[in-house]
Amino acid sequence: MPENKEEIKRVIAACNEFMNTKILFINRKVQDLLEEIAKCQDVYNLISDCLNVFNRDKEYDRAFNISNLGKGTFIMPREEVKIIALVFCILGDINSGKISFDELVAKFFTDEDGRKDYSLFMTTVILPFRDLIAEAFGVTTNVTTVEDIEAMKDEVEEEIELEEENILGKPKFEIEDSEDVDRIYDSAKDIATQINEMLLNERKQTEEVLDSLFVVNSIVIACNKKDFEQFYCLVMGLKYMARPIKDIRFLVKELVDLVRAQVYSY
Repeated sequence: MPENKEEIKRVIAACNEFMNTKILFINRKVQDLLEEIAKCQDVYNLISDCLNVFNRDKEYDRAFNISNLGKGTFIMPREEVKIIALVFCILGDINSGKISFDELVAKFFTDEDGRKDYSLFMTTVILPFRDLIAEAFGVTTNVTTVEDIEAMKDEVEEEIELEEENILGKPKFEIEDSEDVDRIYDSAKDIATQINEMLLNERKQTEEVLDSLFVVNSIVIACNKKDFEQFYCLVMGLKYMARPIKDIRFLVKELVDLVRAQVYSY
């Protein structure tokens, strides 16, 4: 769990303010967003991890396309780490003046009539960036002002208490019919399979990677046996074991969310 969710919420708030601002003030809002990122160590570390496996020139060439007719299109990568890194680089280039925001929109974000569509940039570029950061740290995206952030201060302590109860308390698995049970285990095996493939493709087969591979395979076995307690413990272990492996961060979170949705403390 991140140490300071209020700082993360400020980053989310800056994204929201950026998306809702008037074009006249866009450069100022880019600077505000980058400043909030710099002040939030958790988000800064996440972006740094993403940048470590990001080939800027290659991904820019893939994202910004110009047809033979001169029509520019923007294609966002599918991988979460690349989305975060690419958007951060775009923001940095706008802030430094290397890229003109107005010219960028005019060239790659236009409507059917070829007119600049600023809202298309916001929904295509900033929105997924915001949502992935919020998802990575388990915070709401519905934050728009400092007052909103202050009003949710108690949420951090409540979430810490809930996490401690889920870890220290005896888990209870409650699903009413077998179809739901099968669906949950099938979903978990699909996610575990994706994680397994990404771990096998890691350039450095570190101790963390090899241990995570063992745990992921054990998760599949637990799902096949429909042993929830074993499944629960393995997923919680993977959550902490795989922290240094940035490429699987979001998939691991999907597994954790899937498990926690079925656990009730008593």
